[in-house]
Amino acid sequence: MGMLREQNQGMGDIADKGLEEIKKYPIKIRELNEEDFKKALDRVKAATNEELIKKYEKWDEQFGAC
Repeated sequence: MGMLREQNQGMGDIADKGLEEIKKYPIKIRELNEEDFKKALDRVKAATNEELIKKYEKWDEQFGAC
């Protein structure tokens, strides 16, 4: 998403103009590079933690399908 935002800085300006105008917007892209992934990893946070994983493992031991 970062690359798309970077390459299409005016896209947000047309969001309120309706679907037909949005369809006309030429989406610009470029190849992703290592820096794009580094930036993404800096922004994305884990959805869980060690404590929650242990709770899931305990639940699986008690109620798991296997």
